[in-house]
Amino acid sequence: MSNDPYKTPESSLDEGIQIKTGVFWKIYFVIMTFLLVSGLNSLLAAENSGWAEIVSIIISMPAILGFFCYVFSKRIITREFWSIFFYVYLLFNISYYMLTDIQLSAGMDTKSFLVVQSISWGISLPLYWALYRYGSKSYGLWAGNDG
Repeated sequence: MSNDPYKTPESSLDEGIQIKTGVFWKIYFVIMTFLLVSGLNSLLAAENSGWAEIVSIIISMPAILGFFCYVFSKRIITREFWSIFFYVYLLFNISYYMLTDIQLSAGMDTKSFLVVQSISWGISLPLYWALYRYGSKSYGLWAGNDG
């Protein structure tokens, strides 16, 4: 240890691989996390909420975690887990419309409902892309690590 108080201390910690993500991803993460949490909260308060909403909450928590890890270059669990999780998450969210007992159209006609859902899926596409990339073999964060 040096007696020089102006010298930066050295650390033996390995900072690992850092993948730079832009400001867009950080802002998008905050907005989507807020929307996901508030949306899940409203699902629980909805009339006829049931097991599909509970599964939705359970499956959304790791999705938020994986999204955070993608945006901030953190390795948690394994690449294989995230690769499988992406498909489970996507499949569940697509099939949710058939599994829930909640009236999702909320009084909208079919055309309006489809427009709203199209916009919602469009807004969510970067989230799905991030989860897909996070579990991808080609994603540099997992380089040199089989899992």
